[in-house]
Amino acid sequence: MHLKTATEQNFRVGIDAQYGGSKLRMMNHACSPATQFHKVRTGRQLMVVVVTVRDIYFGQEITMASGFLCRCEWPG
Repeated sequence: MHLKTATEQNFRVGIDAQYGGSKLRMMNHACSPATQFHKVRTGRQLMVVVVTVRDIYFGQEITMASGFLCRCEWPG
């Protein structure tokens, strides 16, 4: 998973799950994800957090959009 986004000062923020990260690196892609990534600044530190965009019930997978063109609904 790679999340790359520009900050207000045009710096790039990236998450590379190959080299680290939290348990969030285990999230899978979904066309209708349950979460979104948001940038949060606390003082001089910039963090990326995951926020739910719909209800997630016990036993359901916590999913995210990985940024690529999804073809799940395409015919054929």
